[in-house]
Amino acid sequence: MAGVDLTALVSDVALPTERQVLERTLYDRLLADADLYARVSARVRFVTQTDYWYTPNSVLLMLLPTSDVRSSGYWVDFWGAPTSEYQRRLAEVLAQWRRRWDARLVASWGTMLQFQVGRRPAPGDEAWTAAGQLKALAPNLDLNRWEVAVALSAGDAWFVHNRP
Repeated sequence: MAGVDLTALVSDVALPTERQVLERTLYDRLLADADLYARVSARVRFVTQTDYWYTPNSVLLMLLPTSDVRSSGYWVDFWGAPTSEYQRRLAEVLAQWRRRWDARLVASWGTMLQFQVGRRPAPGDEAWTAAGQLKALAPNLDLNRWEVAVALSAGDAWFVHNRP
């Protein structure tokens, strides 16, 4: 997706290796090359830019009957949380993201969640962790975890997509 050949960054990684290990190695080495990091960031930023987001023909405003972020997970219409157990997990993620990143849910379109973020995760471990969480909620986001990590540390909006 990034459109940049990064093969040289991981040419010394012994194969076979787990994808997760390969992606983290690639991400760590990308962080060490500022020019390459900037090129990749420019190509993956769409996941953190609101002009990429779905825009419906009409909307309904829903005011949640609670100010508790954790409780709001049960009121959100999200295809990725079809059961009470998944809703509980979503509620925990919403609460954690609010504490850590000041992430505020601004829209829910059935298969999509959209957030405004007050504190970006720092490149490195913070962005890597946030990217793993976002990818778990958004399996239909066609980016690798390392690409999401690059994007999250550069944007103030997050897009989650989980469809049937």
